[in-house]
Amino acid sequence: GFVKLYTPIADSVNGTCSSTSYLPNYRGVVARYDDLTWGVALRSADDTKEFLHVLKAPQGNTLQLPPPADGKLFGNARLFVGGQKLSMKQTNRGITLTLPEGATWQTPDTVIVMDVIAPGGVGLVNNTSRALRWQGSSWSYQQDLTKKGYRGDHHRTNSDGDAVEFTFEGTDVAWIAAADQPTAQVQAWIDGTSLGVIDLKAQQQATEVFSQKNLKRGRHTLRLVKQSGALLTVDAFRVSDLVNDADADVTFSRSTNHGARSAQLEGPWEPRGNSWINGQKFTFTFHGTEVEVLGGAAHGSGDLVLTVDGKEHGTAHCHGGQSTRTLFQVKGLTNGTHTIVGQYTNPHPGGFIAALDGFVVTRDDYWAYQTKRQRGELRNDAHHSILKNATGFLTFQGSGVEVLPTRDAESRGVHYVLENKQFQMWQGVHHYAPVNIVGTPVYQMKNLVPGTHTLHFTNSANSSGVNFSQVRLTMDAFRVHKGESSSASPLFWGSKAQGGSGEWTTAATAAWFDGTQDADWQDLGADDYCAVFAGQAGEVTLKNPMRVNRIEFPVDGYSLRGEGLYLVGHKPMIHLGRGVKITIAAPLHSADGAKVPPGTYTQSTHPQWITGPGSLTVTE
Repeated sequence: GFVKLYTPIADSVNGTCSSTSYLPNYRGVVARYDDLTWGVALRSADDTKEFLHVLKAPQGNTLQLPPPADGKLFGNARLFVGGQKLSMKQTNRGITLTLPEGATWQTPDTVIVMDVIAPGGVGLVNNTSRALRWQGSSWSYQQDLTKKGYRGDHHRTNSDGDAVEFTFEGTDVAWIAAADQPTAQVQAWIDGTSLGVIDLKAQQQATEVFSQKNLKRGRHTLRLVKQSGALLTVDAFRVSDLVNDADADVTFSRSTNHGARSAQLEGPWEPRGNSWINGQKFTFTFHGTEVEVLGGAAHGSGDLVLTVDGKEHGTAHCHGGQSTRTLFQVKGLTNGTHTIVGQYTNPHPGGFIAALDGFVVTRDDYWAYQTKRQRGELRNDAHHSILKNATGFLTFQGSGVEVLPTRDAESRGVHYVLENKQFQMWQGVHHYAPVNIVGTPVYQMKNLVPGTHTLHFTNSANSSGVNFSQVRLTMDAFRVHKGESSSASPLFWGSKAQGGSGEWTTAATAAWFDGTQDADWQDLGADDYCAVFAGQAGEVTLKNPMRVNRIEFPVDGYSLRGEGLYLVGHKPMIHLGRGVKITIAAPLHSADGAKVPPGTYTQSTHPQWITGPGSLTVTE
C-alpha cells in the first residue's frame, strides 16, 4: 500500500520546501495530476538539493526541463533510490536528464536528486544578458563555481576606462559584483547623470555593492566605468519595478463577478464545469447600479423571463450549443439593494436544459481613491474599499510580484489569484495588523517564469461581525521583480559564432555558440529566445518552424529560407544593423500569428517589430 511506496522516497519529501526553480501548474489551491507536464519539484530546507518527482514518465529515457525560474545551476544528478547517476546537461535553454543504462521510470514516482552548485536569486539579470553592452578591450568572461556567485560566472576587466552599460525597465536597480575579488574605484551614471565614484571594498561573498532606488518608472541605463584599482567585476544586476496604486497598470474594478451559486436556485440544478444546469428558477439579490446575467443552454432551447424588483424586465431566448453570453444587462438602477428573478419557460419539444453561469454586479463605490493620507504610503495615496467583493488586478511583465498594502486592525481577508498561460493559483491572505503598517509585503510570489502574469485581488471578508464594524482593504503599491531567464541569453549562429551557411534545426547539430561553447538550438517552450547572425554571412535553411523573440543581424548579406519563422513573446523584434540588407524567403509570422506579407520592412515603416537602420525583404 501507501507505506510500501512512500517509505523508500520519504526523505525526498519530509522536511522539504516548495521549489523556487520549478513551480507546478496550479489550478486553484492545488496542483492537480492532470495538469502536470512531468511532475513536481521540492528543495531541501538548506537549499542545497533539488528533488524531482517524475510522476508522468516521458517517452524514452530522457526528461527535458526548462531553465530553473530562479536561475540555479545543478549538478550530480542521481536516482534517489539506488543512487545511480544520470547523464545531465544544463544549458541556458534548460536541463536534459537521461536515465542510466538499464534503468526505467518507476510507477508512480521516480525521484531524481540534484545538488545545487550555483545559487539562484530573485529579480536577477545575469552578466551574459543581451541587455548589457561591454565597452573596452580587456573584458573577459570567467566561470568559477567555487565562488558561489549567480550562475557561477562573471565578467571582469583590469583596464581603466573599460565600461559596461545595462539597460533595464524598472524603478530600482542593484549591481552585484563577483565574490572575494580585488575591487576598483568605479564611476556610476544613470541616464547620463553622474552618481559619483564608488570605492568598492573586497567582499567575502557575492553581494550588492551599489544600488539606486526610486527611479521614475520606465527605461533606464546604468553605466559603470572603471577608474582605478585592480578589478571591476560584474556578476549580475537585480531589478524591480515599484508600481503605485494609481498607476495605469493597476485596475480597480467597478464590477465584480458572482457565481451561479450566489443565487437562490430552485429546481433540480446540478453543477457542470463553471455552470449550473437543468434548473427552473433563480433569485439573486445584490447591491449595485447594474447587473448582467450570464448563461445559455446546455441542451435544446427555451426562454428566460427576468423580473427586476418585482417588475418584468424582458425575455431572452436560450439555445443549445450557445457559449456563455450576456442574457440580460440591466442598467440605471439606484445604488441600493435589488432582486432579480429568472424563470425558465417555453421549452422546445425536443427538450431544454438551462445553463446559468453567474452574474456581474456594478457599483461605483466599490473603491475610493484617497490622497494626502499622511500614513507613509508611496506617493501619499491609496485605493481603499470597505465592501466585500471589491476586486482589482495588476497585469505585469516580470518574474515575481509582491503586494504592499496598508494594514491595520480593521483589515481582514483578501483572495489573490495569480494567473498566466500555464496556471491559475488561488491563495487567501489575512491582512490584519494590530497597528498601522505600510510598505511590507503580505502576498509574494518571487520566482515565476519571466513573462506576462496577472494578479487579481478581492476583498473577501464579511463586512459584519464581532469586534469590528467595517472591513478595510487598502492597496498602496506592488513590487514587480524583473528577473531574466537564462533562456533569453542569445545564441550566435555558427560554430564559435563564425556564421556561414547551414541548417537551422532543433536537432542536435551544435550549429550555434552560447558564448562559451557550441550549442544546439533547443525549443523547450520559452518565449524569449534570441538568435544573432553575425560573422560571415550565408544562407540559412530552416528545417523546422522556429519560434524566436528577437533576431539580430549586425552584418549584411544573410538570407533565411525554408520552414516558417514565428515571432513570439513580449515585444518581439528583428534588429538590423547599419547598412544591413536581409532576405527572409520563408513564411514570417508576427506576434499575433498573422503572416507578414511580402515586401520591404524597416524601422520607419514597422517600428513595432523592426529596430536598427537596416532593411528586411520578405519574399513569401
